[in-house]
Amino acid sequence: MGVSVAITSNGNTFYYQQGFRDREQSFPIDTQTQFQLASISKVFTAVGVFRLVESGKVMLDSPANQYLARWKIESNEFDASQVTVRHLLDHTSGLSVDGHLGFMPNATRPTLEDSLNGELGSHSIWTQLYNQLIPSRQQVTLIQQPGSDWLYSGGGYTVLQLLIEDVSGKLFSTYMQEQVLSPLGLQHSTFQFENVDQQRLALGYSGFLSLSPNPNYRYTALAAAGLYSTIEDLIRFASVFDASKETLLNLVVAAIILWNTEYISQALETLRSRGEIIDDALLSHLSPLGWEHINLTGDYIWPELKN
Repeated sequence: MGVSVAITSNGNTFYYQQGFRDREQSFPIDTQTQFQLASISKVFTAVGVFRLVESGKVMLDSPANQYLARWKIESNEFDASQVTVRHLLDHTSGLSVDGHLGFMPNATRPTLEDSLNGELGSHSIWTQLYNQLIPSRQQVTLIQQPGSDWLYSGGGYTVLQLLIEDVSGKLFSTYMQEQVLSPLGLQHSTFQFENVDQQRLALGYSGFLSLSPNPNYRYTALAAAGLYSTIEDLIRFASVFDASKETLLNLVVAAIILWNTEYISQALETLRSRGEIIDDALLSHLSPLGWEHINLTGDYIWPELKN
C-alpha cells in the first residue's frame, strides 16, 4: 500500500514512489511495480478502437450495432440505431452500468455476452448478494437518449470490447497486445492476468480497524477495467497523445482533440450528485482525454493537451 507518481516535463521524467506493494513482506513500490489500473483501462481501449478507425474498418459516427455480430444493443423507448461508436467512446451512448463486478480468482467468469445481459450466474458469494439486492443493475441497456447527455458507462466500453473482437476476429486481449501494447513497447502491460508478474504485482488493502489484502479480482469486462501496467509504461503510453511527435496513432491525436466537450460541466454535476468532491477550478483543465478514478490505485487526471 503506497503511491507511485511520475511527472514528465520538457522531455524529462521524474518518479516518486512511497510505500509497499506487499505490506506483509515489506516489498517496496518501484517503477516496475504492476498495478491493476481499473477504469484507466478505458483510455487504452479507446486507442485500440482508433486503430480500427485508422484502418478503415470502423467509422466513428456509424451505428455501433453495425459492427456487432454476437450481441446487439436493443431498442426500447430509445432507438439503438442512434448509438454510434463515438458515443460509446465519450460516454454519451445512454447505456447503463457505470462499473462491472470483478470475480474471485478461482471463480468461473461469465462470457462477454452474458456479462452484457447481466447474467452473472453465481460466480461468487458477492455476486449472489449483488444479484439479490439489485438484480438488473449489471444488464447493459439504453436508459437515456443517445447523444443527449454525458453518462459514465463501463457498459459502453464492454460493448466496445465486443466490437473490437467482432471486427478484428481476435480476442480482445490478443488484439490489444498486438495493436497497442507491443507497438508502444509496453513490456510490463497486459490484459491477461496470467501474464502478470506476481512478484511485481501491487496488492490492494481494505479494512477498518486492521488492513488485509484484497483478492486480485478477475474481469470479463477487460476493456473497462482489466489492464495491468506500471508507472513507466503509463509514461510511454502518454506519448501517444503528444501531437508534437511522430507517434503510434497520429489520427488518434486529431480525433481526440475533436471530441465533443460540451458535456464536461454536466459530468462534473453528475459526480457531485454521487458525492464526489470536485473543485470548480478543474473545469478549465478537463479535456476529452481527461479521466479521474478513485480506488485503491489512486487518482489519475490528464491535463490539457497543450500542457
